[in-house]
Amino acid sequence: MDGFRAVAYVESGACRLVSRNRNAFKTFEPLAQAIARDLVGRSAILDGEIVHPGPDGRPMFYELMRRRRPFCFFAFDLLWLDGSDLRDRPLLERKRLLR
Repeated sequence: MDGFRAVAYVESGACRLVSRNRNAFKTFEPLAQAIARDLVGRSAILDGEIVHPGPDGRPMFYELMRRRRPFCFFAFDLLWLDGSDLRDRPLLERKRLLR
């Protein structure tokens, strides 16, 4: 995906989106709220990418840089789930849990 790499920290009905440099993505608050709603009652750390999908579904990076909606979060790894550190588990198992 051509977007911003982000880690989503979900806990207690809230989500924080953080960059690789540990900066908070505050301009994507509606996206963070949507992630928290989707994972209500769960605590998780997701590794993924924030993208702006174009009409054909392909990412449009310049639209994302301009913060034009819609925004989507494509999670590609699950690092933590409900108190369990999953980083030492095989990638295929983490992908199955992510699904």
